[in-house]
Amino acid sequence: MRQDFMHACQIEKIKLMWLLLDCPTRWNTSYLMLERVFRYRQPFEVVLRGCKQLNRLVLNDDELKVVEDLLFLKPFLDVTKMMSSGKYVGMSFSAAVYIILYKHLETFQASHSGQNVILTVASAAMEKFNKYYRSSDAMVYVMGLRPPARVSQSCRNG
Repeated sequence: MRQDFMHACQIEKIKLMWLLLDCPTRWNTSYLMLERVFRYRQPFEVVLRGCKQLNRLVLNDDELKVVEDLLFLKPFLDVTKMMSSGKYVGMSFSAAVYIILYKHLETFQASHSGQNVILTVASAAMEKFNKYYRSSDAMVYVMGLRPPARVSQSCRNG
């Protein structure tokens, strides 16, 4: 099967990279594993379709869409890496991260319609941000950072 996968990657002109294993204690390994599956979906499908026992594991369009939607978590991975590698993570850095994630969730919600699990998760995260943002809005201003306009507006009206 390894040879089949290598050959499928050559045909698709994709640099060969193996699957990543999930580590239950680190959420980012789950994200990285799904990202790799999505990026290498064509070679994986070739290999899975070529093996009778694995044929049932080929992702259908709906399952592929869920994996693709999960890639909306990339900014969370990026800020996790930034915060994990920082020697001194202060309030101003945390506030900047908060604003980055808030804007990402806001943009994601605005660009996606309908009802799916990922949109529900994004909405729940926005609700959580809005709940706690009221109490931290003044601190962000003190640190010299400008919060997203929609949140700032709701706090003044609220």
